[in-house]
Amino acid sequence: MREVLALALFGVAGCAQASAPAVPELQPMAGAPPAFELRTVERSEGDCAAEGAACAHFLARFPVLTGGVRPAVQEAVNRSIVELVASGAALIEGGEQKDAPGPATVEAAAAEFFAAWTEAGAELAEDAPKAYHRWADERRMEVLHADHRVLSVELLLYAFTGGAHPNTFAALETFDLATGRPLALEDLVAAGAGPRLEVLGERWFRKEREIPETESLEEAGFWFENDRFHLPDNFAVTGDGLVFVFNPYEVAPYVFGPTRITLPWTELQGLLLPSAPVAPASVGL
Repeated sequence: MREVLALALFGVAGCAQASAPAVPELQPMAGAPPAFELRTVERSEGDCAAEGAACAHFLARFPVLTGGVRPAVQEAVNRSIVELVASGAALIEGGEQKDAPGPATVEAAAAEFFAAWTEAGAELAEDAPKAYHRWADERRMEVLHADHRVLSVELLLYAFTGGAHPNTFAALETFDLATGRPLALEDLVAAGAGPRLEVLGERWFRKEREIPETESLEEAGFWFENDRFHLPDNFAVTGDGLVFVFNPYEVAPYVFGPTRITLPWTELQGLLLPSAPVAPASVGL
């Protein structure tokens, strides 16, 4: 067995099993965006260099805050990032983002992956001795946006454990750097503005998927309940606006792939809470 651990996970990951402590309601540090660095956990088993040989490869790469925010906020955000990365397999299998169960640390997620690969290999050796299996689990988190108010990240997941095709999933999250807590749409959208936000979202969805107004979403092959468009909870704040991602199988067959739309800040004026720590000054909030 060959094992490579590119970097031991930082100390806060060991605390991930405990519930997150309350973070004081503090104002964010003004001015510069937060500082962060990339961490990597990588491990392989089997002969990944040989074509046709059994192999399993695990890779997790994600940012962690290293400064620019208060210590309690830094700890809370880093804990949430680790939990999100560690729950990658559950996100793909169940499609649940915010409350998906999963291992408490990234190392535990890797161990779970290789244990499943070993078990599957034992079954293949018994039932199909000449068969081989090559598995992959990749979890790459990118910073979408960072300023002194919010940090937005996107976790891109890729998993292949046999079958007709690999599975992919994109999980978005935005953290309020005043509190360290993830933001929900309810934290940003003004009371009563939800229906107008949905109308805006459907317009951009149709534009992205090239669906004319005369054609229903169902006729175009999408699975919205009662053929009524709705935005997903899977969103993030960026410099361009609010980004939403529909993952494969969420509202369409796998062959359709994901759908990504951006609602521009210029079109969100009047829909957001004046206190929302998200919109550029050009929006007038």
